[in-house]
Amino acid sequence: MKRFALIFFSLLVCAQLFSGENRHVFQNALESVPVQFVRPSGWCPYPSYYDRAGWDAFLKDKKDVLIKGGEEYLDYKWEMILATDYLGFERTGDRLAMQEPSFHNMRAITALTLAELAEGKGRFIDQLINGLFLQTERTSWVWSGHEYRKASGRSLPDYRDIFIDLGAQHVGLQVAVAYYFFKDEFDKVDPAINAAIRHALKEKIFDPYMDPAKWKSQSWLGFEDEPYEWESWHPVNNWNTWTNDMVVKICLFAQEDHELLMKELRQAAISLDLYLTNVDMDGGCNEGAAYWEHVGGELVSYLIAMNDATGGRFGCFDDPQIRAMGLYNSRMYAGDGWSVNFCDCKARYTGEYDLIYLYGKMCGVQEAVDYSLLLNSFSKTPGQIELTPDASYLHREMEGLRFGKSFSEDYAEALANAGGDLEQMRKNLRKNVPEVTWYPGTGHAVFRNRAGWVLGAKGGHNAEGHNHNDVGSFVLYIDGMPVLSDVGNCTYTRQVFNRGERYSIWSMQSQWHNLPVVNGTGQPEGKGYAASWCRVGKTGRTFSLEMSGAYGEGASCNSLVRSLTLGSASLDITDRFSLSARKAADSEHFITNGDVSIIRDGEIRIDYHSADGRRGGSVRMLYPVCLTAEIQTRELDDPVNSNVWGPVMHRIVLRSADNAPLSGRYCIRIVR
Repeated sequence: MKRFALIFFSLLVCAQLFSGENRHVFQNALESVPVQFVRPSGWCPYPSYYDRAGWDAFLKDKKDVLIKGGEEYLDYKWEMILATDYLGFERTGDRLAMQEPSFHNMRAITALTLAELAEGKGRFIDQLINGLFLQTERTSWVWSGHEYRKASGRSLPDYRDIFIDLGAQHVGLQVAVAYYFFKDEFDKVDPAINAAIRHALKEKIFDPYMDPAKWKSQSWLGFEDEPYEWESWHPVNNWNTWTNDMVVKICLFAQEDHELLMKELRQAAISLDLYLTNVDMDGGCNEGAAYWEHVGGELVSYLIAMNDATGGRFGCFDDPQIRAMGLYNSRMYAGDGWSVNFCDCKARYTGEYDLIYLYGKMCGVQEAVDYSLLLNSFSKTPGQIELTPDASYLHREMEGLRFGKSFSEDYAEALANAGGDLEQMRKNLRKNVPEVTWYPGTGHAVFRNRAGWVLGAKGGHNAEGHNHNDVGSFVLYIDGMPVLSDVGNCTYTRQVFNRGERYSIWSMQSQWHNLPVVNGTGQPEGKGYAASWCRVGKTGRTFSLEMSGAYGEGASCNSLVRSLTLGSASLDITDRFSLSARKAADSEHFITNGDVSIIRDGEIRIDYHSADGRRGGSVRMLYPVCLTAEIQTRELDDPVNSNVWGPVMHRIVLRSADNAPLSGRYCIRIVR
């Protein structure tokens, strides 16, 4: 029955995937709502600042925690962002010199806002004004790493060219939320405060959002010429859902011109529909699980805000594409805090369980609800949405407070259904996850067996979002522990997003993925370097693809078909090749953070371990004796890598003779 359901679902998805129809989900929903929204009065799901009984009931036992969090910032020294902090990006590639002080100030604003809402005595108002006034005085809220999008291409903000990026929308939402709740209190101090806030929001959010002259800088909108002409738009990524969601909330909290508000909401609906049209109906996220919170997570956050603002009339939660997105992180989960990862996606990523929970509840996706409860069971606050009052994501913290009771009730029910046994509850929460998940749009597949093995494999091309040159690569986990891995992302600098420099970074290269080097040649970057086909077997856990096109003409490769088969306690890797000329040796590369030793010709042992190093296991890698084995070690000097994998990664290289045949196959087997 499970397999039949999977096949039926795949056929349904494929039919929709290739329909070629533009989606108008959010535009239609908006047009169905009466012009007069519930706002400007009564839309907000939280009590007003002056409703002290309402806040006491809303916060309950969280009140003292929030007040204490704000008290830690009463003497906070607000950080200045210097011109040289911005210029550091183009001089050395450093983004953090500018971003870190911005994050610190944002955390202070969040803590002070929540503390004042909790206490309601005005004790935190002056310090909050200090932070908000500092933000209004900044030329731009854009991160230094994104300022290059303006016409000059320089990293220093320019008041003549203001646009919206990820940094601007975060600061804008914090300012808008504080303005919504405390504007009357600010006026008591000095009306100039609210005037400065309104001016800053107009200059840095409202005006650039609607200005066609900014569409080039704000390519995340998807517009090129005219937003209502679907023929002139370009592909979008997670910036679209992330930034549109935040801008919509800024408008709902602080846009006081109703006519402008309706125009802003309509533009957001059009832009978000472009995103739905641009991505696959199967719900896959080509940027990986670590980016899902800014795709699916922001999408459901947008839907909740719009539903609140329209008195429950906006809907869209039952759209099949939107519901499918809610399953993605659950299907990528490999266990023990690990996730199947490709491209810049990090492997050590448990997911944002609060957003996943909201997605599951609002869209009626029980597997997503179950997955969120599972993730929370490993957190510091099992059964509760963890409150981090110093976080920079102010509205996210408020939503966690709002839905915390429902979450706790669902967690308690799941634990009770398991007879109070935590381990049994965790097993129960994963029992409905299928053995095979196939995303034809991205060419990603995930396979599981009853012995605790999880295999993730990909097809695709080498110009994907956050691309690595990794067509045909795979990862393997056993009992929630990495055996063969993808290093994932690194510290984001200018070099990472500079096309001329990106692939000089070792972890972006195909040679540092679980891939062959063909005829001495690795995979180049570019959309033309792709799998010509990839498929999941009709029976069994088998993934195969034709990947010769990913290597280019230099490999002289007529055909290269990789097949991966996950057995009950084994993984078989077979690469069948045909060359037109032999130029150099072939080699099979495998990446692991486990301990590796060559036992004898044809056999390698990999001792793998859990993230905390307290448990582990071992497998044998059996390979043809015509290949010569070498173990290479790379020290990880980037903390983004070493914090996930430890101090080193190992590369297993199985190399052919220089005069190997023009055709043949390499068969490698992984067994316990």
